[in-house]
Amino acid sequence: PVLILNQVYEKADSDEVMIVGGKLVRDKCERLIELSNKNNKRKILMKKPVVGEKEFKIEEKGVVIE
Repeated sequence: PVLILNQVYEKADSDEVMIVGGKLVRDKCERLIELSNKNNKRKILMKKPVVGEKEFKIEEKGVVIE
């Protein structure tokens, strides 16, 4: 099954994005991917099982990974 969550919050004392449901969701999921849009740069942040990041754009033809 695929579960897509958009329920997140940013901690008041840092820029860290937290998942509502926290540890339960993080531990039970097989893959964890975060989408970020800061300073007009869109990024895919892969957090689990592999850690990494890639920039991407949304264009007429679809999503373009750079």
